Amino acid sequence: MSETKSNRWVVLLIVLLLTGFSAVTVFNGCNQTDEPSYLTAELFNQESHGVEVYKPVSMLRDGDDLWIVNRSDAGMLRYDSQLNLISQEGRSGEGPGEYIRPLRICKIMDSGYAVLDIGTSRISILDAERNFVRGWLIQYAHPRIVDMRVSGEGKLICSLFEQREQVFTVFDTLGTVLARFGDLPTDYSSQADIERNGACFDFSPDGNLFVAFKHVPIIRSYNLDLSLAWERRISSSAIDAFLSTYGDASLGSIKSDIPLLISSITPMSGAMLLSGPMDEQQFKLYVTNLKGIIIREWTVIPPPETLQRYLQDMIYFPDTLMAYGILEYDSGVVTLQVPDIIR
Repeated sequence: MSETKSNRWVVLLIVLLLTGFSAVTVFNGCNQTDEPSYLTAELFNQESHGVEVYKPVSMLRDGDDLWIVNRSDAGMLRYDSQLNLISQEGRSGEGPGEYIRPLRICKIMDSGYAVLDIGTSRISILDAERNFVRGWLIQYAHPRIVDMRVSGEGKLICSLFEQREQVFTVFDTLGTVLARFGDLPTDYSSQADIERNGACFDFSPDGNLFVAFKHVPIIRSYNLDLSLAWERRISSSAIDAFLSTYGDASLGSIKSDIPLLISSITPMSGAMLLSGPMDEQQFKLYVTNLKGIIIREWTVIPPPETLQRYLQDMIYFPDTLMAYGILEYDSGVVTLQVPDIIR
């Protein structure tokens, strides 16, 4: 009997040696220990797609379609999967269906859309055909609005600053405030600082809210009931090099003059895709699992004709493996092919 058990242990040891003891998830034969590979971003060809994208600020994946919020004409551009222009929505003004500085359009399940306009501090609800349904002002003393997302349950999560604290406010589609959470002390002193440096956030494939801080190597995840699920410091060779150059910071002492560490975040299939600057010539893409652990990273070379080197917003299409990003300060839209990391 003991000899049989011994043989079983030998077989098990051989299997472990062949497959590896590590619990590192393997993606197409690669893991975090591999040398970083390189991806090339291409500038979105505005002329061939029907309209000039002069000041893009954010994006939305709507099924197979791509929305680009275009601040130059206070409107939104909708493209199909082949990047053919389908429609232009919105116009400049303060009336229904009009915007001063639109920042974000989000899908509300299958019932319509929500549009955040920081020029009027207003959220507008549109039906499925983008007809104006209702709108409301964000009623806080001197709110500085950062961004907005919509949960799978149809709740609107709006990030804003009040008295030098960043908070998340949750609305329903009628404009009722449901909750406020996530007070984060900061040292931002202007709207420009906030738009550039506020924490980026999005919903992960498991429905939790992912929050990535732009100056501190920390990711938080909030449950559906808005309680904190976990907090984790992220690490990679590029992030560690950044911290050794500029020094580490805590959440209570974030300074706006420190270069960005993470600039945008978007969900993938079973993972999250983050971007951040690396140096003046290139930026990084990081993939984390749903626990915030970096499992893959790439160095991205931007188009040589662009001046800005990080993405202020990003979206990912799993069917085509394409990522679309908006370069800092409305400098243009880039496209890049992201390898299929999920086996």
